[in-house]
Amino acid sequence: MSSRTLYAVGALLLSVAAVAMPTGWYDTIPRFSGVENLPFSGASLLRLIIAFEALILGALAYRDPRYVARQTGVEAALPGRRHVDFDVGASAAGALLVAITLLGLWLRAHRLDLDLWLDEISPLRDYGRLSAAQVIGSYLRSNNHLLNTLSEKAAISAFGESEWSVRLPAVTFGVLAIPTLYWFARFGLSRIASLGAALLLACSYHHIFFSQNARGYTGYLLFALLSTGMLLRALRDDRLWLWVTYVACVVLGMASLILTGFVIAGHVLFSATLVWRLRKKREVAGPLARHITAALFIAGLLAFQIYAAALPEAYVTLTKVYTEPSTGFSLFSIEFFNEMIRGVTVGFGSPLVALIFLIAGTLGFAALLRTSQALAISLILPPILTVVVLIARGLTFSPRFFLLAVPLAMLSAAAALQVIASWISSRRRDSTVTPRILCAAGLILIAAASMRSLGYYYRTPKQPYRSAIQFLEERGDSSRVVIVGSAETGFRYYLLRAYARDSASFAYTRSTTQFDSLTLAATSAHTRVVTTFSRSLRIDYPGIDARLAAGWQRDTTFSATIGDGEIVVWSRRERSGGT
Repeated sequence: MSSRTLYAVGALLLSVAAVAMPTGWYDTIPRFSGVENLPFSGASLLRLIIAFEALILGALAYRDPRYVARQTGVEAALPGRRHVDFDVGASAAGALLVAITLLGLWLRAHRLDLDLWLDEISPLRDYGRLSAAQVIGSYLRSNNHLLNTLSEKAAISAFGESEWSVRLPAVTFGVLAIPTLYWFARFGLSRIASLGAALLLACSYHHIFFSQNARGYTGYLLFALLSTGMLLRALRDDRLWLWVTYVACVVLGMASLILTGFVIAGHVLFSATLVWRLRKKREVAGPLARHITAALFIAGLLAFQIYAAALPEAYVTLTKVYTEPSTGFSLFSIEFFNEMIRGVTVGFGSPLVALIFLIAGTLGFAALLRTSQALAISLILPPILTVVVLIARGLTFSPRFFLLAVPLAMLSAAAALQVIASWISSRRRDSTVTPRILCAAGLILIAAASMRSLGYYYRTPKQPYRSAIQFLEERGDSSRVVIVGSAETGFRYYLLRAYARDSASFAYTRSTTQFDSLTLAATSAHTRVVTTFSRSLRIDYPGIDARLAAGWQRDTTFSATIGDGEIVVWSRRERSGGT
């Protein structure tokens, strides 16, 4: 069958789909209050996009374009595989990469059954009963990380609902990112430095944390590395299958996390700069520019199609959620600075070690720029664009928006040690053992420093709902437990799983008036209040926060690895005079 025939058949099928597409699945999606009246129908937008794609295939059937690889001087502007005298052999590198990946798998599978936290539980409650089409077509909350939600539903269907099955997709993407980072690093680093970057990622506290977090962040990192690497490869070698693979990685990245939009924008800037440099050198850049434009257009169109049905609800939700102070931080606030410091420090167990790593990381990024400018720039552009857009839109910041800095830090550290070892090797031409040992030892020390906090991490749930419920159950004299604000989601989830003997004694409130009614109406002096996320409590429920500060005392605090996610049990403060 000729290509023209295939294009024509595809155009016909898409035309039929655009006209005959049912909308019942869209009309029955539950909506939260405030988003019932959407600005336009997502199903209608999806229908228009399908019709537009039919027109494109029809045009291709008429023109029948042929792909022709270009020949330019672009190779000189892109990274090549570096060789150093102290490098390891290919077979040894392969064996070591397998060992590093297995280590990363074990570190991510260990204690995978600890309690889920709020943002892991919310998608289970919101999307658990929806069909796959409804999951794709809805945006009930900003935590609908599409690919993870669908993979999570498949894992639960196969293995039943448990903490480990809910987190299985995140673990899988996290483990796959380890050899992917090695492959990506090999565009500009030696084998030993690339192995070091993979080892640092395998042992990274932060990457392990997100690999055991049932969200779309590890999928986002994986496909950001894959799509960026495939772009570099396609720009250098210009083969059709490379561009097709690049498009697939971009689309999967967008399905993982909308933040991939900043990765795409970074690719646009990077590619445009490369074309400009070629034209400045009077190289033939036209064919390359057309291939880049076509690949980015197709990737953007398919990514837009994924979210077309959910776009109206996503627009209403995102413009509302990320203007609320409790969902993030102001970029130049002390709170954001402290949260960033806390996040870096917890990954190394000591502020001093974290400071040393930050300094070394900055110097390492300079080394990465020197060793492989394309790797450094392609990964630093998305975070920069994220900052620009959030400031321009007046939206709040969260450290997780800059998760791409994790593999960038690993590459920077590996590049720095490669530069140092190369300098030593150039002065010890009679031996390759010393620089190799130095490079490997430095990488192992950094990996060990990143693992210092894992002992505490494996002992502490992200949010310890089961321990809190057990504690409250053991206080048999308690006549009522009042759950405040965002603590409700986790308690309802674990109480439904029969972790409490008497769930009727638990009441929930998100208003000051109801809080007063529940606490003042109780005749027992042993009524307890449970809260979590103290910052959100202070901002979203100031009245309840003030009452707790005035008349209640912290009874017990259950530690959490989620920042500010500890669960606090409050009891009435005893007053003088017996009242």
